[in-house]
Amino acid sequence: MTTRFKKNRKKRQHVSAGHGRIGKHRKHPGGRGKAGGMHHHCILFDKYHPGYFGKVGMRYFHKLRNKFYNPIVNIDKLWSLVPSDIKEKASKDNVPLIDVTQFGCLELAPEIEFCQSQNIKVFLSIGGPNGDYSLCSPEDAKEVANFLWQLILSGQQVPDVPGLALDGIVFDIEGDRDNLYYDVLVTELNAFRAQKQFYLTSAPKCHYPDIHLHAAINTGYFDFISIKFYNNPSCEFDGSTGKLFNSWDIWTRYVPSNAIVFMGITANPGDNGYIPPEILPFVVEHIKQAPNYGGITLWNRYWDIQTIPSYSAQILPYVSKYVLRSVTKKHKAT
Repeated sequence: MTTRFKKNRKKRQHVSAGHGRIGKHRKHPGGRGKAGGMHHHCILFDKYHPGYFGKVGMRYFHKLRNKFYNPIVNIDKLWSLVPSDIKEKASKDNVPLIDVTQFGCLELAPEIEFCQSQNIKVFLSIGGPNGDYSLCSPEDAKEVANFLWQLILSGQQVPDVPGLALDGIVFDIEGDRDNLYYDVLVTELNAFRAQKQFYLTSAPKCHYPDIHLHAAINTGYFDFISIKFYNNPSCEFDGSTGKLFNSWDIWTRYVPSNAIVFMGITANPGDNGYIPPEILPFVVEHIKQAPNYGGITLWNRYWDIQTIPSYSAQILPYVSKYVLRSVTKKHKAT
């Protein structure tokens, strides 16, 4: 459009040129680019770009680096850990399993061995709320089951610590969008119990049914089901116990009758669904009426010991001790 036809022709020589005396419609009123990131725009930077200008303060006031020591191995050097005779047999369909524990990567082995010597059961939790993970097929589930058995449960793949094997697997599946084949995984793991006894347990969220673990729970192979009644607004404690008791009653009614059910609670007062210790006796009085009630599981040890006495010490008199046992007979869910 030629200049003579533009509206601005009539606004020339006027103070605001049609944009007002206050706003002024300037091109860069706050400065160009990243101007003001530590001054007049600092709130926006802190909100949308936290850490942009580096850390603030000290993360450790007295960092003892020996506590953080952990043997490492670069990924590009993993192939050098494979013996030459195994390399010759390797192919696309026959990929070798590299056990890094044979080469000093045993950060938790002494702790595991000590706990087991004190008759404390040690479980491996798989899944979690973070990360992108899934099972692609029934064959993929079988491969994962073989891996967990050989490296985690059997006690045969850790030569530096003979006989070291975890006591079970916890299914904490929260991040898988497909929710497929976990029933196959638990079925395959259960087959290995003919060779060695270990525990299978799940940690579903409290709304029933749990979309991630419903099919796996209905296999009837889980020894324990620890239901998380926190950070789940639809069924957690919110000052009243209505939603909490309703969800608990549904779970204990419909899970396979051979599974023992635990109520999972949090010891962190900042979490949603936190149950104060003085209220828990009233909660236990209701939930222990279920025939498959097993007890209370607590998340987590760090928050447990932040109070004196600890959260667990305050609730222990109201929670009966339970002796771990395994599935001996499979039952269908009702």
